[in-house]
Amino acid sequence: MNRHLNIRSWDLFEEMLNAYASIGDIKLDLGTQLRDKDLDRFKELFEKWCEECVITPIMQKTRTSLAHKRYAWNLKKIPDEETAIKEGVKILKQMEL
Repeated sequence: MNRHLNIRSWDLFEEMLNAYASIGDIKLDLGTQLRDKDLDRFKELFEKWCEECVITPIMQKTRTSLAHKRYAWNLKKIPDEETAIKEGVKILKQMEL
């Protein structure tokens, strides 16, 4: 798992949105649909989600000015991708999409 969140993290975020938007066994693929049809909204939601994760704090803002390293996972709370998905979906549920 990459420590920093950036454009390469979109696949993980898409997976979280897909997990969030399901009814029982029926997957609505919200992340995939949003990324394919409205990339600007997807990016906006990704940024908002990152900000919420910083508050939680499963992420932290870095001190760098590089846009691709603006956020990083808090590795004490998020040791692996499975935990990241589980905790990330919790944040999505709290955001009232």
